[in-house]
Amino acid sequence: MKNILKVQGILLAILLVIAVPGNALASGSSSIATNAQTYLEYMGEHLKDSSASPTDNSMGNGKVHGQTKRWIRSTLREIGVDSRYIYEQNFNTQKDTTGVISAPWGHHVFFKGSNIEVTLKGKDPSKQIIVSAHYDGSGYSNNASGVALMLAQIKELVDKKSPHAVKLPYTVKFVFFDIEQFNKGSEYYAKKMTAADKKNTLFILNIDNIARGDYPNVYGGITDPNNNSVVHTEAYKLAVSKALELGINVFDTEALDGYYNTHGKGPEISENTIYTNPWTSSNPSPGVKYSVLSPSNGISRSHMLFVEAGIPYASFEASNWFAKSMDGTLFEAENDGLISDVMRDFYISGGKEHDTMKILEAYFPGRSLAHYDVYGPLLNKMLMEPDIKILRPSQ
Repeated sequence: MKNILKVQGILLAILLVIAVPGNALASGSSSIATNAQTYLEYMGEHLKDSSASPTDNSMGNGKVHGQTKRWIRSTLREIGVDSRYIYEQNFNTQKDTTGVISAPWGHHVFFKGSNIEVTLKGKDPSKQIIVSAHYDGSGYSNNASGVALMLAQIKELVDKKSPHAVKLPYTVKFVFFDIEQFNKGSEYYAKKMTAADKKNTLFILNIDNIARGDYPNVYGGITDPNNNSVVHTEAYKLAVSKALELGINVFDTEALDGYYNTHGKGPEISENTIYTNPWTSSNPSPGVKYSVLSPSNGISRSHMLFVEAGIPYASFEASNWFAKSMDGTLFEAENDGLISDVMRDFYISGGKEHDTMKILEAYFPGRSLAHYDVYGPLLNKMLMEPDIKILRPSQ
């Protein structure tokens, strides 16, 4: 197995040099975007289902999950990350996290997980940023797409010829969460953070399922139902600010507030554009009352631990808030378009059998790269130029 993985790592290194997709070169995509696309295609071909398996092996795909973890580590070393800055945080959901996990047929199961943390030092190590993506997904978009973008961003920041060169203004920790389909990796990571870690973290950005949804969205903040408002939006404001500096078109809360009521549909899906949750207290979704307001999105209890620690939260995730169900009401899906006579959309048809490279490229050719063309430069800009005045306005 080790020899096979070594050969795969060598082949991937060759691919990253000579096998950049032709449409990537033609479109003038950034190196982050093209590298992310190459990593994604590799995972789509060789690591198709990385869902974790519990200790009784009653569900998931433990074999590929283990291969994915080893591939991430070997890819990090190939990129040039010093092994001293790659940390594996092991945990057991039975004793290290809260709540129980039930298998589909009712009995309780537990997992042994491993978060992978990569630390890239900044010029000012007194502050840090966390970027996260889970690697225990079951499909191409969920969440090979997030893993691929994180790896591409790390590759952008690491100079193999000068591995100790410091490019970042502040330290960045890239965390590949495990057992995150059950929100356990992030829970354990948040609980293990020290008081100083929490105080010194400027923001956390989570990347999940960004390849196949219709709109490349950016979310941020947390809905406060008591005051009918959204709080802790600093990281989202940073994303919008950096997007505008990059020349990326932005459909933010102000632009989307009332858009559906006026036009009867969502905005056209355009290149080089980011979107967000369109629903506000003054213009809620017709037919369905969402518990989250723009620019926030639903956030897991485990990720709330970061917010409760005072850390601004933002996320990248592609979806469609204007998808129509069979009765005509709107709901948040991944795609709103007929992809066959039977399946209304990927979300309703659901499941890992539809989240594949073959299906995505068949129905939405070039979509993953188009999303990387937006998310890649934006992520890099947020890490290279985090504006303290936006993130900590009181300082």
